[in-house]
Amino acid sequence: MNYLESLDNLPNFLDEAAPTALMIPVVQLEPGQIDPRFGRLSYSGLTTLHACPRKFQLDKLQAEKAAQDISTSVTFAYGHAIGEGIQQYLINRSVVDEQVAFDTALWKMFLAWDCDLLAENDKQKKSFFRAVATMLQFRHLIREGLLGNEWVVAEFNGKPAAELSFRIDLGDGFYYRGYVDLVLRNTVTGELLILEIKTSSANYVNHYGYKNSAQAIGYSVVLDTIAPGTSSYSVQYLVYMTKLERFEPFDFPKTFRQRVQWLQDLMWDKKQIADMVAFYGNDGVWQVRGESCTDFGKVCEYMDMCGMDTSRMTAPLLETQLHEDKEYQFEFTIQELLS
Repeated sequence: MNYLESLDNLPNFLDEAAPTALMIPVVQLEPGQIDPRFGRLSYSGLTTLHACPRKFQLDKLQAEKAAQDISTSVTFAYGHAIGEGIQQYLINRSVVDEQVAFDTALWKMFLAWDCDLLAENDKQKKSFFRAVATMLQFRHLIREGLLGNEWVVAEFNGKPAAELSFRIDLGDGFYYRGYVDLVLRNTVTGELLILEIKTSSANYVNHYGYKNSAQAIGYSVVLDTIAPGTSSYSVQYLVYMTKLERFEPFDFPKTFRQRVQWLQDLMWDKKQIADMVAFYGNDGVWQVRGESCTDFGKVCEYMDMCGMDTSRMTAPLLETQLHEDKEYQFEFTIQELLS
């Protein structure tokens, strides 16, 4: 067959292939049915919901975002690497030689760095090599008694409590998922401490930004069920100030009343989402909060697009997205947490 003959046969080939190409497992929802992607909640997702429902909607429906600049990629990579390094160092320092534990932490940081190794956000003083310098400083603080030798990483079901995963079934297809950075146990008193690792490029520390964080309160609710018998849990925020180049620790106890309030707030968030779907529809234009169009000096990824037709911006719901296939270390129902 010559070239021209092959072109003559091309339309027939496309006609035969077309039915196969169109066999995409797209789900058509019934009128009033909530898109299950809205029901997969987390601390970061709810923070977005509170700031701007439209951004929450577009995030959940996988709308195409404007490309991130390199400084944003470095910021995420830096925070991830610092968290991974501290977790690995604290897990291993009590079971292997301290130098081996530190070397392992650096290796895990290298593996966690998911952008160009030489990329740098010079304004916020973030890069892979600055992350290594941060770990050296953390190691020094530990040797000087930051946490004390009596604090070790707790274990649940035979696994270290680092990135402790959980999911709460809120009913009606809604779930709240989370990952606790670290849970430490005092070998003398048996007390548990939630350690949250944060980085900040601010020029000063405002601890009130962490005091009533719903993220830590939610973690204490889960910990109360995993390890019952304690009426109050402490949460320590370990914040590394990148511009000041120092760690700032803050301790906040979490009371029973705060934990009950958090569960009530979670059910209110669920109701708000259901009400917005009922009012606007899954593909309607949800509320736009103009005061949230910029955050930390950066423009929203959906700027100048969020007023467009939602169905033209977002990905269709696929059969594979109807149910989450991830496994969590702990799963609860809202009734179990309230009892």
